[in-house]
Amino acid sequence: AAAAAAAAEGGEGPCDGESIAPIPASVRREVLARVRVTGVLLLMLLQPQENHPDGLQRELFDSFDQATVDCVDEESVLLVQSLMAACRAKRLDWVRALQKDLYPRCNGRQNELLHQLLVFHATIP
Repeated sequence: AAAAAAAAEGGEGPCDGESIAPIPASVRREVLARVRVTGVLLLMLLQPQENHPDGLQRELFDSFDQATVDCVDEESVLLVQSLMAACRAKRLDWVRALQKDLYPRCNGRQNELLHQLLVFHATIP
């Protein structure tokens, strides 16, 4: 608040009086893509498939498709949707195969979540 008041009065702000450049659209899309993929992986871990009502599962699947079409490439969207379907079907072999396909497309945190998802599904009878 003090920095904003100082900047409004013409004093030095938090960036030494320089304005902050707007974030380029490509960077914004990349960040949004990471957030969406990470969010889906977290939801899949925090709310295991057998506890999801069918409506929530469909909503998660549909919202990922609609909300990410502008920021995530189509192949990644299809891979994550396939991962959701594989988890729902409790097909560990499919989850493993999809993890391999998703690995180069994901960042370190997302790959850690993928690994945890694989471990979780390996323990389901």
